[in-house]
Amino acid sequence: MRYKGLQVILIIILAVSSLLFIGSAYAQTRQVYEYYNTNDDAGNGIWGVNWYGQTFNTTASHSIDAVRLKLYKVGTAGYLTVGIRACNTSTGLPTGVDLTSGVYDGSLLVTNTSGSYREVSLTEYTLAANTQYAVVCYGTGVDASNGVFWRSDNTAPTYAAGNYVSSSDDGITWAANASRDFMFELYGEPTMEVVGAQVYSGYLEAGDWLFVVNYINEVTPYYPSSNPENYWLLQLLDGSTPISSLPVKQWGQRPGSIYLSADAVSSLEWQKAYTIRLYGNYGTYPYATYTLTSGDWIGDSWSQLDTWVINLAHTMETRDNDTYLTESEDGEVLNTAGGDKFTTGIPWLPETRPGIFQYTLSTLQYSQTDWGTETPVADWQSWMGPDITALFTSLGAIFGVSGKWALGLFFFLVYVILGGAGLFVGKTTDGLILASPLLLLSMNWMIIPLALFATGIMLLVYKWVKAEWWERT
Repeated sequence: MRYKGLQVILIIILAVSSLLFIGSAYAQTRQVYEYYNTNDDAGNGIWGVNWYGQTFNTTASHSIDAVRLKLYKVGTAGYLTVGIRACNTSTGLPTGVDLTSGVYDGSLLVTNTSGSYREVSLTEYTLAANTQYAVVCYGTGVDASNGVFWRSDNTAPTYAAGNYVSSSDDGITWAANASRDFMFELYGEPTMEVVGAQVYSGYLEAGDWLFVVNYINEVTPYYPSSNPENYWLLQLLDGSTPISSLPVKQWGQRPGSIYLSADAVSSLEWQKAYTIRLYGNYGTYPYATYTLTSGDWIGDSWSQLDTWVINLAHTMETRDNDTYLTESEDGEVLNTAGGDKFTTGIPWLPETRPGIFQYTLSTLQYSQTDWGTETPVADWQSWMGPDITALFTSLGAIFGVSGKWALGLFFFLVYVILGGAGLFVGKTTDGLILASPLLLLSMNWMIIPLALFATGIMLLVYKWVKAEWWERT
């Protein structure tokens, strides 16, 4: 009984710890964006046809899932609706219908006219960067003695990115007052951000540099259905001058990388404050940047890269509500799904840091490549077409692997089967040789994993040596 009691206590501790971890991870990403929350000296009644709003301008693309407003009630307040609306680019006034909205029960508000901040949850919506929007409020109160009041600064407001707006006809027409601002705070999560980066040296050859990048990219309208490589670049800049630029391969919070050979970095300066930029090559050219600090230049301390990978995988698990890590004898390692995402973002990582992967991959001799200047190889979806892509993505989902892994395994099995067919007629080596172009094409198309390619080549070499030497002696 004592043993079972200890088990129960341990389970409770683990459960609470998990909840705390999830809560802390959420708090790290959710943040306040646009806001004005000081010097309020008046209240404005929201009831009937009388609507109020506050315009604001975004500096970066981000989601919005809640608004905090400083409110109080008078009489029977009714319900308050809080919406986010677009603004007319010419007049700066609210226009159209609510892009997202939420409702708050006015009876829960304080009666003290100083008001208190209350959070109104909204259906999550993504706001574009450098765009003007408005928080608009309207309610079911019936008159000035029965309604919700919104606190404002009517004397000396300092919010420069927007202003107080009002409507006396149910939001049909609006008027602005630049000498007033409402109290408001907008909450959400970033949809475009370069969270951080680190720089290593000696990754594939002495003197080379590897920049590993933690970025977030969930910018509409192309996210999540379109290929990000068609619209987004990951760049290394010296001031405003690009040093290296390559396509972004994955949506969401993901790892990315920029590799420069020893020759390519010969004219660059170690520990300089270079800029990493996530750059949208379309429309208004949205972008997010991160400036490297001295602490980001790690050198050849590869255990720090292992830690960086595992920590980012944890963050990705929380954001995606998915599993990218598993336990091994040596601690946490990337599972198949996590390994695929990190290998996509950081080429040659399984070969250089095999200990952080669930399955250790064989290595092939490195042929020097500058990822920042080469023409990228087309992805496997482009080569296979939408029908085959959909088929193998569905098959992969059944077995818990990506569509690329499923297609790679299929090609490898075909290779082995052709070799096996040759076995029945005493021509195993010939069968494998005939099937080898399939392996080569799969490798070129980045479909088949390096480990399977190496295994296939080793199998072919083994059969050839056996046929030419062992069986003739």
